[in-house]
Amino acid sequence: MKAVVLLFIVLMTVSCANNNANYEACHCCQSTYSTIDSAFTCISANPIMNSTSDNRLLLFAFVNGEIKANQEKGWNIITDEEIVQIARRDYLLITIDKNSVLNPKNNLPPEFISVIKYYNEDLFYVITNQALYPFADWTADEDKDIIVDRLRVGNGP
Repeated sequence: MKAVVLLFIVLMTVSCANNNANYEACHCCQSTYSTIDSAFTCISANPIMNSTSDNRLLLFAFVNGEIKANQEKGWNIITDEEIVQIARRDYLLITIDKNSVLNPKNNLPPEFISVIKYYNEDLFYVITNQALYPFADWTADEDKDIIVDRLRVGNGP
């Protein structure tokens, strides 16, 4: 009986360690960033071990004005805790002023810039891959289920 209990404790410990390792796979996703370069610096400094692919994605919170105040919110810029928990698993959050991205010296892909030009919102979100190619976006008042679906799909199948 003691052997069974001991085996159970060992298996639970290993299981918990593996679950934490899976959750922490993104490393850089717990912090928030104020520039694209700072997010890429973290990705470069923290490669995903034992994997041939790097699935970490970028979640941009584009703000219009009050950039410092919005950056200080960190992940709290997203008001729903479930959305934050899902996003922190695979996404690096970058909060930036949408107008600064339109600066031509940033050399950003036209697909990335075109998403910004179509919004007149004070806050909106865009998911991109590490090549800054956007594939999902939403405004701050989007339906929660739609946001969660987009976050879970990630870069697609």
